[in-house]
Amino acid sequence: MEQEKGKGHYISLAVKIIIVVLVLGFAFYIVYFKTMRGRARMILSDREIESSSDDYKTSDFNINSRIYFHISRRNSTLDGAEVALDIEKMKGDDFSHYKRISYEIDRQFKKIQSYIPEEYLSGPGKYRIKLLIDGKVMSVEEINVGE
Repeated sequence: MEQEKGKGHYISLAVKIIIVVLVLGFAFYIVYFKTMRGRARMILSDREIESSSDDYKTSDFNINSRIYFHISRRNSTLDGAEVALDIEKMKGDDFSHYKRISYEIDRQFKKIQSYIPEEYLSGPGKYRIKLLIDGKVMSVEEINVGE
């Protein structure tokens, strides 16, 4: 009889553990996929970008060359009224504001593809490019511009 009570206790404990694991797994799933869906994707490349594949991604560029970019979200529209690229240049040990490019868009836009003019990155060094949608930083990429 005491063995049956012991078995029942272990089964009850196992069921409680399974329920806790399922609840935590579901919560993780919701949080992870909500943030992934909301995250914007920025690809920088030294050539025209034809798709949102990482095959185009580059972080080293030549002086006076165009930097092409592609901005999109996973399975969603950009859902913003303004898209901006803040370009910061490394000065000493820190980045400081250098240039800004902004676009006024419709919320239904699924992507934006264009380029940063070669004059914007005419000096060698490290640059950081921040993608902002409606003022919120969505992605940050560091690049090197060399001779």
